[in-house]
Amino acid sequence: MLAWIIHTPLIVLLLLYLAKRSRHTPLKVYFWPAAIYKILAGITLGLIYFYYYQHGDTLAINQELHAFSQICKENFSDYLNLLLSGETNNRYQALLNFYEQPRIHFFNRIASPLFLFSLNNYWITATYLSIFSFAGFWYFGEIIYKIYKVDPLAIAIALLFMPGIALWTSGLLKESLVTSSLFFSTAIILGYTEKLYPIRAPKLILACMLLFIAFHIKFYYTAVLLAVLPAYVISKKITGDNLTWKSLLPFLGFLITLLLILSHSNAYLNISTLAESIYNNYTATLQASGGSNIFIFENLQPTLSSMGKHSPQALFNGLFRPLPLDIHHWIAIPAAIENIFILTFTLTALFAYYKNKPQLPAVVLPALAFVILSATLITLASPNWGTLYRYKSPYMSVFLIMILNRNPLLLKIKQKLNYLWEQNH
Repeated sequence: MLAWIIHTPLIVLLLLYLAKRSRHTPLKVYFWPAAIYKILAGITLGLIYFYYYQHGDTLAINQELHAFSQICKENFSDYLNLLLSGETNNRYQALLNFYEQPRIHFFNRIASPLFLFSLNNYWITATYLSIFSFAGFWYFGEIIYKIYKVDPLAIAIALLFMPGIALWTSGLLKESLVTSSLFFSTAIILGYTEKLYPIRAPKLILACMLLFIAFHIKFYYTAVLLAVLPAYVISKKITGDNLTWKSLLPFLGFLITLLLILSHSNAYLNISTLAESIYNNYTATLQASGGSNIFIFENLQPTLSSMGKHSPQALFNGLFRPLPLDIHHWIAIPAAIENIFILTFTLTALFAYYKNKPQLPAVVLPALAFVILSATLITLASPNWGTLYRYKSPYMSVFLIMILNRNPLLLKIKQKLNYLWEQNH
């Protein structure tokens, strides 16, 4: 109770500060509903794990953070060394279940000071992480509206209110930190690229720090982003603001070059071991799933040619499945409903593009590349519907913006809702 008495005013003040900074954007009408929705999503996630699953990442992280707090209480100098270097003595290593797992151990080192600040309270820590996640999504939405004039309703649905995305990027999860870090850093870089504001060292340092954090926790996503963004920035200076066939070749050239360079940044990303790394994740996920809630890539082999052969299926699965016929448990129903929504609006968007052939901005290229590469890699490595539903949030947010922006079906729905509102008021 004491923790809530102390932190409730702080949480309210933090939200008021964010709301004040957002008062001059057309998105402001969504701020309070979206912020509250995000916090409730984080709490809902905790309740699902505590009372339904009764095991899983967020509970294991909670236990680990209590161990960090115990180390802090017993020996503050050892605790500081643990935070800064990731290392500690054998006695304290025995308390840490994830000490030998570098990615989640890295996340715990970041989350531990927040956990201590929250007086070792799971729910308060989850709330702060939900707010950080919300702020990253919100800032990204603000920036793409200012630069590309994306429909505010499309931004709101894609980044703020899509249930699966809101749930799995909230609360005490690695994804809350990683996804928000990716969106914060992307927004900062796009702001500089499009001359939205002058270059300032603090923001650049922040973007670099967030990318560093994201890379150490979820390197697949971050590596793709670190290739896609610079390729876009460089090629755009050569080919201009609009998407043409002439802009495709320079972008792909820079993208492939950067991907090859980044392949040396992590052993799992190296070209010589990438297919084997994906295959090992694939088989490990199948074994951990025990034959439940899975999908299979027939005759998948640890070779790049085999990965390429199965990439179209992986891309479709990553974007549009599970569908109703794929699910065998009631808890997967929301995912199937979301995917029907996504598939419907994708077909509508494709039909509208075929019919009208509008001039597209150059930013469509990096967005599409990020979606295709991320969806394919993540799906190949995660052949479990539940795992995929959780991991798809970064690329699905971008994909939703692409298919919802100026979508004729969404425009009709919005017009109908406006008409009903006027009739009743």
